[in-house]
Amino acid sequence: RARSGRGLGVDLDLCLPTEQLQQPNKTKRQYIAEELFSTEKTYVNMLTSLREIFTDPMLADAEARVPKIGKICRLTSEDKLTSMSVFLTSVRQIQTVNAQVFQELYERINGWTDDRTLGDVFIKLAPLFPMYSTYSDA
Repeated sequence: RARSGRGLGVDLDLCLPTEQLQQPNKTKRQYIAEELFSTEKTYVNMLTSLREIFTDPMLADAEARVPKIGKICRLTSEDKLTSMSVFLTSVRQIQTVNAQVFQELYERINGWTDDRTLGDVFIKLAPLFPMYSTYSDA
């Protein structure tokens, strides 16, 4: 069964072809590219599980009790509910960005040749990376 990551539009069960993974005489670049893909897949799946099991239910419960909790107010607020909201909604944003990275890595690495590059995948999404500091500071 394909896990879509709840509206992310990404199939979280994407795998590289077995013959590619078992290919003899891979270059270091190919090993590194495949490891990046594998790590990103694990990370996005973990974020999806975190949302499904913990953050989404917790945020829904908090919103039912205190309607303003779903809105990110001031990041520097002393209000612990606001801090919790920042953390919980940051998980959703980070999951979305990493799902994009995962999808783009899959498209780039599937059928890998050593003339392919990966850096531009990260450069394109670099403007979104500051959200990680919001997540870690919450």
